[in-house]
Amino acid sequence: MILRGISIWFCMIGFLGFGKRFLNRGGKFIKYASEAALPVYIIHLPMVVIVGFYVIKFDLPIGAKYLAIVILSLISSVLLYEIAVRRFDFVRFFMGLKKRV
Repeated sequence: MILRGISIWFCMIGFLGFGKRFLNRGGKFIKYASEAALPVYIIHLPMVVIVGFYVIKFDLPIGAKYLAIVILSLISSVLLYEIAVRRFDFVRFFMGLKKRV
């Protein structure tokens, strides 16, 4: 049991090392996504509630409702971030972002 725990520990350390070596890249998408992560996270809960409130009224299978809520709330969260948060320094401050350069 102790050897199993040690081997799992070393496998996790190895996976982290491989990730640091091969997945440590930059780019435009990574820069955009890292800046958008916190505001989209804050915005997504109200969007899920609002979209879900309207989607559950439709006569659809539960899987279709789930998929509609996921897709529509993601799209609305990213659009709201892009339109209302990213462009205005006043709103950026309240979302925990620095001023635009």
